[in-house]
Amino acid sequence: LVGMSPTVVDDPVERHRLREASLAAERLAQTYFFLNQQNRCFVTSLQTAFFAERLGPSAELARSYAVLNVAFGYVPMPRVVERYGRRAEEIADQVGDGHAVGFVAFLRGLVAIGAGQHAQARAFLKRALATATRNGDVRSAQEIHPVLAHAHNCAGMFDEAMALYDGLEDSVRRNPNAQGSLWALGGRGTALAWQGQGRAALGLWQ
Repeated sequence: LVGMSPTVVDDPVERHRLREASLAAERLAQTYFFLNQQNRCFVTSLQTAFFAERLGPSAELARSYAVLNVAFGYVPMPRVVERYGRRAEEIADQVGDGHAVGFVAFLRGLVAIGAGQHAQARAFLKRALATATRNGDVRSAQEIHPVLAHAHNCAGMFDEAMALYDGLEDSVRRNPNAQGSLWALGGRGTALAWQGQGRAALGLWQ
């Protein structure tokens, strides 16, 4: 069972197998998340942690607990969500893996938005964006920009949101990404619509 402190595997070949299995399950969980197949997303999230826990403290374990942080929101079990979120953050910091640190912060930010915890969401997502930028991870930074902007939109901080969309558009000009361009355009439209500027929002698509 997840969280039952299984024996950590030392054999390099077996560790490689477990690492690959955990990351594969993580990708499946993400796929099911976007397909809105909640049961399958939850089960594969458990599988991610099942494999990663046998690695002991590692980037994969931090990532798997961050995925569970999202998955248990389906139940919902807020205390369990918080537990896995905190543990994911602790492990990512412990192992010092920058990509894991950013991934964990990003997912914690997503969960906080869903819970209406806008200030916490902004804090997590700012950390994720700073980490991705420091790592030179352009793609992740482009993914984080619109989510952080949305967290500002949710709090009525529209000027801050627009500045983030500006940053995303600048990044996309330097590092072409059609999806990023659509994120920026759609986000701007949302911000304008929420401010009662429906005509201006529609004008973005003309």
